[in-house]
Amino acid sequence: GREAALQGFSAAGVDLILGGHVHLAYVQPLNGMLVSHAGTTISNRLIPGQPNSFNVIRGDRQRLELEQMEWRDTGFERIQRKLFQRTTAGWQPHDQP
Repeated sequence: GREAALQGFSAAGVDLILGGHVHLAYVQPLNGMLVSHAGTTISNRLIPGQPNSFNVIRGDRQRLELEQMEWRDTGFERIQRKLFQRTTAGWQPHDQP
């Protein structure tokens, strides 16, 4: 299942996999691709310790910026920012300028 799907995505040239069904927010490189998993944006069915959140994705074919926005008291605030750069091995973390 999972490995065959990842191999297929990679062979097809997929850069970014978006998910969100399990209500946990994270961003990570995987096999040269990026996985951006959103949390729960507006639902009240939250996992304890996981407030409402969403991801903001900006970039181009060479660089991507992924921000995690999380609900704090009166509004959403950026709690994490990750930068990635395309390399010959795929998407890799890139130091912030």
